[in-house]
Amino acid sequence: MSEDLKALAVMVSLRKALQESGHFSICVVDAAVKALGVVPDKDAYETLRVLHCVDYMSMPRELRDAIPGLVAQCTFLADPVPALGAPHRPSAALTIAGAQLRRITAGGSR
Repeated sequence: MSEDLKALAVMVSLRKALQESGHFSICVVDAAVKALGVVPDKDAYETLRVLHCVDYMSMPRELRDAIPGLVAQCTFLADPVPALGAPHRPSAALTIAGAQLRRITAGGSR
């Protein structure tokens, strides 16, 4: 599967998880990290991990609104896993998907 298709699939799954689900699931972030081959930001990931299965409406608004940004730090803004020292150049789809996730972040998740 091409990197472009993976990035688009990740974007669709993250958008659905952030905008349509009633609770946060770290499973979507885990799958995105694996598909993208990135190392998530440790602090952002740890914050998200403790929110697994917590209803969005049970969270203070400030925390709820921070979730898309934390997800972005773990996925599209994360560092690539180094592969034999090769430089990582994100595809156009990965760049676009990252920009879409940042737009969701700017607008808040709920």
